[in-house]
Amino acid sequence: MHGLKTPADKFFLYSEGYKKAAETLYKLCEESSYHNNSIVYPLIFNYRQYCELRLKELIIMGYKYLDQPKDFKDEHHLSNLWNVYRNEILKNVEN
Repeated sequence: MHGLKTPADKFFLYSEGYKKAAETLYKLCEESSYHNNSIVYPLIFNYRQYCELRLKELIIMGYKYLDQPKDFKDEHHLSNLWNVYRNEILKNVEN
C-alpha cells in the first residue's frame, strides 16, 4: 500500500482561497440583504471554483496513489472532472 501525503500545492492553496472568499461573501449576505443581488454571482463562482480545484487535486492524488503517471486534461466542466474521478480513480481504489 502506498502512503499518501496531502500536498499543500497550488490547487489546495487556490481552492482554500476561493472557499474563504465564498464564505466571506455569504456572511456579508447574511448580515444584510442589500448586497444579495450583486454578490450572489461571485459567491456561486467562488464555490464552483473551489469544487473544480478540489476535484483536480483528488484526481492528481488518485493517479499518484494508483501509480499512474497521468494527469487530467485541461478541463473545467465539473461533471467531466467528476466522471474522471469516479471512473478512473474510485473504481480502481481498493475498498
